[in-house]
Amino acid sequence: MVRGKKDEELWDYLIDKYHYLGYRSQIGHYLKYLIYSEKKLLSCIGFADAVLKLNLRNKWIGWSQEQRQKKLHLVINNTRFLILPWVKVRNLASKILSISCYEVQREWESFYAYRPVLAETFVDIGRFTGTSYKAANWILCA
Repeated sequence: MVRGKKDEELWDYLIDKYHYLGYRSQIGHYLKYLIYSEKKLLSCIGFADAVLKLNLRNKWIGWSQEQRQKKLHLVINNTRFLILPWVKVRNLASKILSISCYEVQREWESFYAYRPVLAETFVDIGRFTGTSYKAANWILCA
């Protein structure tokens, strides 16, 4: 985790330079991670508060308006995920996505004093198929 550390500047830079959406400053709760293997930087991933209003998610969960207002803080959003362009490791993306869900729960609770129970993300289907998310057991909600 690089929140509040010098490495957060590196995360911001890498996302801005190599992620197709670029970098945007975070509002609210968030955690950012740099992923290394044997001191070699492989990837960046970030999580933040859930999208405030998302009818598809709310319908999928089965929330009423009142339930959403009370429990939305338990949902987090995978806001950025980047495997650096020069890194070529088979199944790396799904492995990071799978492990990060467990790690972010624990660290989110340590940092914010509550444990999220659901992670959401958005996949630009014009650019990606979501294969890595599917392989990491994320559920397509469309």
